[in-house]
Amino acid sequence: MKSVDLSAARVEINSSLERFVTKESQLLNGIGTELEIAASAMSRYILGSGKRLRPLFAYIGFLGTGKQINQNIVSAVSSLELIHVCALMHDDLMDSSDTRRGVPSLHREFENYNRSNN
Repeated sequence: MKSVDLSAARVEINSSLERFVTKESQLLNGIGTELEIAASAMSRYILGSGKRLRPLFAYIGFLGTGKQINQNIVSAVSSLELIHVCALMHDDLMDSSDTRRGVPSLHREFENYNRSNN
């Protein structure tokens, strides 16, 4: 089996996530300007950091089948990161965590926003 360039795979995964977030942010912003804060926060939270381990493991596993990676596969493995991030958001809320990845957790960010804007 030939070696896998994990840096290049991570770039592909990040690009896929950026395309998804851009598309969904445009959709939310098209509904109403009051959703801009949610779209912006979600974008920062999804794209801000993370090692992308779950998508990378799936990417490597797919390569183990002997088939070629294509954009559909990159999108599929990238969706694992979205599931993971959503689970982290839920976990932070349930545990009343103040931070995640060195920044305020998403529910705390909205809490702070609402306090300063009401």
